Amino acid sequence: MKISKAVYERTLLMITIVCEVLAYITALFFRYKILNPFYTNPTREYEFYRIFLFIVVAGRIILYFIYMRNEERKSVFKQDTLDYVAVAVKQHVLLLILLVLFLYFIHWSLRVSRTVMGLLILFGIIYDVISRILYKKWYHSQFSEDELKEHVLLICDEEDRAPLTKRIEQYGYDNKEKEVHFDCEVSRCVSSETVLNESLLEGINLIYLSGDKRKKLTEEEFKKLQSYQIPIISELSYESRPLSSHMIVSCGNSSAVFESVMSRKCDVLGVKFTTAGIWESAGYVLDHLNELKGKYICFSNVHTTVTAYEDESYRKVLNDAAFVMPDGNPIAKRIIQSGFYEAERVAGPDFMAAMFQITSQYDVKHYFYGASQKTIDQLRVNLEERYPGIQIAGMVSPPYRKLTPEEDEAAVKAINDSGASLIWIGLGAPKQEKWMKAHKDKVNGVMFGVGAGFDFHAGTIKRAPVMIQKLGLEWLYRLLQNPGRLFKRYFVTNTKFLWYARKPAE
Repeated sequence: MKISKAVYERTLLMITIVCEVLAYITALFFRYKILNPFYTNPTREYEFYRIFLFIVVAGRIILYFIYMRNEERKSVFKQDTLDYVAVAVKQHVLLLILLVLFLYFIHWSLRVSRTVMGLLILFGIIYDVISRILYKKWYHSQFSEDELKEHVLLICDEEDRAPLTKRIEQYGYDNKEKEVHFDCEVSRCVSSETVLNESLLEGINLIYLSGDKRKKLTEEEFKKLQSYQIPIISELSYESRPLSSHMIVSCGNSSAVFESVMSRKCDVLGVKFTTAGIWESAGYVLDHLNELKGKYICFSNVHTTVTAYEDESYRKVLNDAAFVMPDGNPIAKRIIQSGFYEAERVAGPDFMAAMFQITSQYDVKHYFYGASQKTIDQLRVNLEERYPGIQIAGMVSPPYRKLTPEEDEAAVKAINDSGASLIWIGLGAPKQEKWMKAHKDKVNGVMFGVGAGFDFHAGTIKRAPVMIQKLGLEWLYRLLQNPGRLFKRYFVTNTKFLWYARKPAE
């Protein structure tokens, strides 16, 4: 951002307070000026409502500093309208609960009009959403075109210099999924043989690697490049990939990925989580299939993270994965609180959808191993209907018992003979993670432990609506679907997580 974090947070807090005061005034106006004639016993406790205003504002400030502040650090400039609505609804539901408890405690609950309370929450949500939209627009109006530019160090062959420079400066780079757009200026251009130093990197905001140069860099050279702590974009090898909203980063008719994001890790209860988002991760995996062959990727939620914290052997299984994704809002929030403000929840089913959507255009085969026969039969029908062009190399529902060595060898052979590059494992945690660890470097593809992802995409288990997911209440939705099985898991493991993670994020 071109604004300091301190100024941004102070401004956002002031906007929050102003919106709450406006909502309060609007609620009183509607109740006592417009709706009053419709009440049989109209009242006007103006003296009380002056006091109540301070209670409302104080409650709003308390919520901001105690709970919402870290969540708000994910800049409103990089949120969409649905994000604004989700945050506003969550804040005001919590505010309502806080006010009701406070008024009940001091025996003032009968003095407040229920209509006023309802209107206060309604208008608070409306004003919050509008203010965030206006704040975003105002921010972009405060800077000149040059001030909002990213200064790029381009690393490419000499013959690629002119076309790449023209493309970067004409299109910038655009992550449409997160509404991020920056104009770029190629300040310097060097070949990969050039020795980088502090003077070359002075004033540089971004390193852009051509596809050819990225392929030629050794792992050692790339790690050295990452050590400069400057975001790195490298072109994807699928040059014909069309522009669409799901692209990781678009630059004209080419596509790229933020590789440095994948290298950043955050420790949560001993588990090393990747901080990249869904589309960054999906794009990276697709462009590095050869390097990831034989490796596995885990999606760890609160339950599996707590299990890993208590079981060192299982923690080692997770940390031996190529990447561990935060499949849970509490995990994602913990990562954001640790300073990775662009981090987000990467749920297994969402990652699957991203990969299905992208690979349906390319010669990339999928193999599914897990779930019941009924589930995988319906899964095939749904995938072929939703993602025309998707290549399903095989679907197997293994026995629920432990396989014999001969059966296991046959299962691995079937996977490898299928020619699949993406192997989806749906055996449930922690069984699937242990299975992938045991078959590391034996399977000729990258494995993903996605648990109930098979059921969600098959439709045998209904996924929570998007708004419920945005509010971080998908756990409640699933609990209501299967309280007998999930109550103990959510109650016990969530309580343990809060206890184990009680120390502030570093």
